[in-house]
Amino acid sequence: MKKLTLMIALVALFASQAGKAGAATFSFPIDTARLAPGDSFNLYIRVVPQNEKIFTSKLAIDFPADILEAEPFVWAKNWIPLPVKGYDLIDNKAGKLVKTAGYPKGIGAPTAFGTMIFKAKTSGAGQITVSGDSLALNAAAVNSLKPPYPTIAVSVSAAKTNVRPPKKNIEQPTSPPVIVLPPPSPAPETVLPPKKTPLFDVSIKPAPVAKDLGAFILAVISALCIAAACFLAALYHTRRKNK
Repeated sequence: MKKLTLMIALVALFASQAGKAGAATFSFPIDTARLAPGDSFNLYIRVVPQNEKIFTSKLAIDFPADILEAEPFVWAKNWIPLPVKGYDLIDNKAGKLVKTAGYPKGIGAPTAFGTMIFKAKTSGAGQITVSGDSLALNAAAVNSLKPPYPTIAVSVSAAKTNVRPPKKNIEQPTSPPVIVLPPPSPAPETVLPPKKTPLFDVSIKPAPVAKDLGAFILAVISALCIAAACFLAALYHTRRKNK
């Protein structure tokens, strides 16, 4: 009975170790992407080894070419790309991307592999998926990459705006304006200056006019005649003395 229990325990231990070995993966930081036509987004990719070092990685991705366009791939540090046909590809018609590189001395912890840049072309939906052609080779050149493979659901739709169209102005009949006048203000009181009282009660009256104006004129003419006669008489006597 004890031997049977020990055998079962050893089988379980070996099974658990086999499950842990050779289970490297690629990882994406997101699982959904919502875009508008013309938008671009960066997809950061890591290689995640488990219980052994990975020396060479091959990333093969399928993407919806009808709504997305792949731009040049940006490598992370220390990777040595393998630019060989079948291992280095960007095909925007078929919707395929393949990138392969080696890492000197291998990686034993999650490590950045590179950055994919996608641009949205038109409205639609699809998936970005790591395909079964991908590899993660250990020191014995054995593929340690196992499913499930990461996937991103992508949707592209026109951007919505919260701007509402302006309301049309509807002319309404208007009544004539009512003019409200302020109440009349009381007329200011007129204050008359006090009457001046003369110190002396003296009335000035015009001089009387001569009643007989003809007599006055006659007296003046008479005086002029007398004066003229005296002047002529004096002039006569003067001339006689001179002779």
